[in-house]
Amino acid sequence: MPSLKLHRKYAELANLPIDICEAVDRFIDFGPKKIFGREFNIHDLGRQNSFLFLILSEDLCKRYGYDGVRCFILHHMLDYIEELYKLRYSREEILKRCHDKFLSLVIDLRENSYHDLQCLKTVIKDLGKCVTKVLDFVKENLDNIIEDISKDLERRKIEINNRRAIMARLIGVINTICSLTLIQRGYFSRGLRVKYDAFTKLQSAVIKEVNKRLTENEEFITEDILQEINSFLIRFKKSPLETLREEIKRNSKVGKILQMILKIAANKADQLGYYVKKMK
Repeated sequence: MPSLKLHRKYAELANLPIDICEAVDRFIDFGPKKIFGREFNIHDLGRQNSFLFLILSEDLCKRYGYDGVRCFILHHMLDYIEELYKLRYSREEILKRCHDKFLSLVIDLRENSYHDLQCLKTVIKDLGKCVTKVLDFVKENLDNIIEDISKDLERRKIEINNRRAIMARLIGVINTICSLTLIQRGYFSRGLRVKYDAFTKLQSAVIKEVNKRLTENEEFITEDILQEINSFLIRFKKSPLETLREEIKRNSKVGKILQMILKIAANKADQLGYYVKKMK
C-alpha cells in the first residue's frame, strides 16, 4: 500500500486536517477495529463491503466528524488505486473502477437498508456526499497520484507482477467456464443456476491451477498479452460463448490460454467427482 508520506501529501492537498488523517491512517493500517463490541486487528478493513464501510465510517464519524470519514475514504481510495496500478489498468479504467466501487458501497447501503442500525440514520445521510467529494478530488489529481504511486513502488523496490495482472483479468472468464462445465455435467438447479458449493470448489481449484500453469509457462507472460486479453474481454462481455469459441478457433495466445482453462476445468471437475449426470 502507498507510504504514509504519500497519504499525508494528498490529505494536505485535499485540505483535510492532517492530525485527523494521520490518526485515521494509523487506525486503518495498524489499529484495532470494533464491530459489535469485538475487536479485529485487520489491515485495510473497510472497503470490502458496504456493511463494514458503514460501521467503520460511523466509528470514525463519532471520533473525528465527517473530516475523519473523508480521510478514511481517501486512504482506502489511494490504496485501491495502487492495487489497480499494479494490475496494469489504464488511467481511465482506474478512475472507472474507483467510481464504481466506492459509489456502489453507498448504493448498496441505500438498497439494503440496515434498518436496525442506528448509525444508518446518523451517517448514511452524508456518506454519499463524502464519497463524491473524495472522488472529485481524485479525478482532478489522478495523473499526479499515479505518478507518485509509481515512484513510491520503485523506491520500495516493488515490481509489477504481470502474472497477477493477467489473473485479475481472467477471473470473470474462469467463472464463466466453471459455470458452463458444471451445467454441462448437470450440476444445476432450476433456471440453470449452478449449485453454489460445486461452483466455489471448482472455481478455487481452477484458479489455483491456472495460476500455477502461468507461473510455469513464461511464454504466456508477455508485454503484449495484456492488450490482447483486454481486447478479448470487450468482445467477451457482449457475447461470452461466441467470443470464447471464436478466440479458440483463431489459435491466438489468448485462445491457447482459454483452451488451457477449459481443460483444467474439465480435469478438476473430474477430480472433484462432478461427472456427467445420466439423464433419467
